[in-house]
Amino acid sequence: MPIFRGKTRAARQVARATLGPLCTGGGKKRQERNQKAAAFFHNWASLHSFNTTDTSTIYLTTTMNLFVMDCWQEGEGKDVCCSAIYGICALLGLESKQAFKHSWKLLKKWGSLELPLQAPPAQREEALGLAGQAWSEGLVGIAVMISL
Repeated sequence: MPIFRGKTRAARQVARATLGPLCTGGGKKRQERNQKAAAFFHNWASLHSFNTTDTSTIYLTTTMNLFVMDCWQEGEGKDVCCSAIYGICALLGLESKQAFKHSWKLLKKWGSLELPLQAPPAQREEALGLAGQAWSEGLVGIAVMISL
C-alpha cells in the first residue's frame, strides 16, 4: 500500500487518481456483496419503472433516496442500502459520500430511529438457576456474582 507522506497536495491527488475512488476498495467478499446489492438496486429500479441507463448524478441520487425509503418501509436491512451505494459507486467510478450525500443522511436517520437489537436481560429465575448450579459445583464466587 503506497504512503504519500512528505509530498505536496497536487502530488497526492495525482497518485490517488491512479488508485481510483475509495469505494472500490475492500476485500473480495465485500466487492461481491456490493455487486449483489447493486444488482438488487437495479432490479428494484427496473421494477418501479425508473430509467436504469440514466447515469446522471441527480437522477441516481433521487432514485437511491427512493430506494432507501422503500427499503425502510419494506423492512429490508440497512446493510443492503449501504452496499448498494458502494456497489453503484464502484460501477460508475463515483465518490459515495459526494454523490449520495442525502442517501447517507437518510441512512443516518434510519440508524438513529432503529437502534440495534440487544439481548434481553436474563430473567430472575434463570439467574437464580445459574447461581444455584454454580453454588452446587463449589463455585461460590461466581454464584455470588450472578446473584448480585
